[in-house]
Amino acid sequence: MDSNRILYRVEIVDIIEISQAYSHKKYELTYSMNEMEKNMVREFNNKDLDVVMKIWLDTNTKAHDFIPQNYWQDNYEEVKRMLPEAEIFVYENNHKIKGFIGLLDHYIAGIFIDLRCQSQGIGKALLDQAKKNHSDLSLQVYKSNEGAVRFYVREGFTLVREQMDENTGEAELAMEWAK
Repeated sequence: MDSNRILYRVEIVDIIEISQAYSHKKYELTYSMNEMEKNMVREFNNKDLDVVMKIWLDTNTKAHDFIPQNYWQDNYEEVKRMLPEAEIFVYENNHKIKGFIGLLDHYIAGIFIDLRCQSQGIGKALLDQAKKNHSDLSLQVYKSNEGAVRFYVREGFTLVREQMDENTGEAELAMEWAK
């Protein structure tokens, strides 16, 4: 993980060195480097689990207020046990996790953003990471979660079918995206 970050820094430094003849460009690149230090998408590691699970629970209970809160609380331990088996990327800002995306192969199990950080491009950054790694993606989203449905449509997902979630009795939309 850190070696990827160091490699990335070396590439930026190389660009800065190449552009030293253009001092105004060096300043712009240095500024960009500082911004990249603050925000990054990286792979999940086990030390992230407690923070990620807090975001998972808080986000689900708020975004899915049409489902009884105890449904999420009752599933907390099972999700916590299964989460490290998924492909997960976290979004960090100043070394603090602000959101994450969980994937099982090409299936997006969910995108979860800290409630205080929503609508700031974090979900898009996480989804872009998944799109970069996969040629096609699928997901299911509750129909009543209108904000999430709008987000996925805006990001190029198309409706495949409407179905019923057997666990909650709520209508959900199956959606897909392909390059």
